[in-house]
Amino acid sequence: MRQADKATFRARWLAVEPTFLRFRVLALVLGFALLVLRRPDALYRAQFWAEDGVVWYADAHRLGGFAAMLLPSSGYFQTLSRLAAWGALQVPLTAAPLFTNLVALSVKAAPIVMLWSARYREIVPATAVRCLLTVWFALLPNLQEVHGNLTNAQWFLAIHACLTLAAPPARSLAGRLHDLAVIALSGLSGPFSILLAPIALMLLWQRWRERARGFTALLTAVVVLTAAIQLGSLALTAGAARTHAPLGASAGELVSMLAAKPLGTLLFGTASVPVIYASPWLAFPLFGLWSALLVVVLLKGPTALRAFTGFALLVLGASLMAPMVSAEGDQVALMGQYAGAGSRYFLLAATATFAAIVWLLTACVLAGHRLATWSVLGVVALGLVTGAREWKLKKYRDLEWRRLAREFEQSRPGSEHEFPINPNWTMVLVKH
Repeated sequence: MRQADKATFRARWLAVEPTFLRFRVLALVLGFALLVLRRPDALYRAQFWAEDGVVWYADAHRLGGFAAMLLPSSGYFQTLSRLAAWGALQVPLTAAPLFTNLVALSVKAAPIVMLWSARYREIVPATAVRCLLTVWFALLPNLQEVHGNLTNAQWFLAIHACLTLAAPPARSLAGRLHDLAVIALSGLSGPFSILLAPIALMLLWQRWRERARGFTALLTAVVVLTAAIQLGSLALTAGAARTHAPLGASAGELVSMLAAKPLGTLLFGTASVPVIYASPWLAFPLFGLWSALLVVVLLKGPTALRAFTGFALLVLGASLMAPMVSAEGDQVALMGQYAGAGSRYFLLAATATFAAIVWLLTACVLAGHRLATWSVLGVVALGLVTGAREWKLKKYRDLEWRRLAREFEQSRPGSEHEFPINPNWTMVLVKH
């Protein structure tokens, strides 16, 4: 490629679109549409999923929304799920799953909103890069477990919280209120604030040195406070709440599983997981490449990407210390043999991995390395093709929620009703 052609290619790839608002609105609409269309029955035939009904809604119905919010679950507070269930009490029972599913989809779309905000325009100025990140995030494979349900929305809220913390400090009152709300809500929705605390302290130290700490000190204090609350809850309740099934992992099995997830699913799809896990000759090189990529990002990447990658690795490490995949059997073996087993634990790592690949592509373009650029572009294309191939998610079984909800609403006070809930759970409600 001639020097002039290289300059033209780099200029087009890294150009900042002057009509930024138009692209921002288009990207947000497209991103949300891709999320909804992955499993549209989440809206047109809305049903509860697992804890959405059996725990969050049932507890709110039985105890009242506020009282239920004070109950920990699996060792920690779940404020997002409890709040949404409280809100679902305010609509007819037939529409309650639709309400919680809309909350879940909105939380999942929130990182896209943050990526296209003016604050992230400073970090990712190129429109093409921003579009690529949006599409890849919307196409992430192996999300059957976490997509469009309230129970697993906390994982996407954690992504939003980390992106919020890593962004340039907000200057407007609305921006600061948004940041406080996201950090506090995420901090009290799962154990993520415990793992976000060292990242927050690192960012605070860096901005303190740059005399640009601004609002970061208050956000860091909120992260640390919510982490302390969740640590206290875990210390008091986690032992009885979590499974004691064996981890069952040798070093080789762990490496094979980490090669299969997240990199294997990201590039080759869910069908590749058991194949990679059972093939050390394939798993070890893939793990080496994945590790090298993340090390380069942690050493050379921009601050926001280093912060998110560090957070994703902390979440993955903590999750694999005590995973809840099944009440029986070796947990690592189950995750390696079945793509969907424990897929929530790899969500942040997969997101950090594709962000790292896109950053590497941008670095190669900037450096003008033709071979490296085309090689990384091939990896990106492979990931996008895999995501597009597995974009559509399986519909939930139709358990006739609307009919059962109408029967409940027409029943006498004091009557008890059982509702079948996907996947093979049962919710029990007593009519008030």
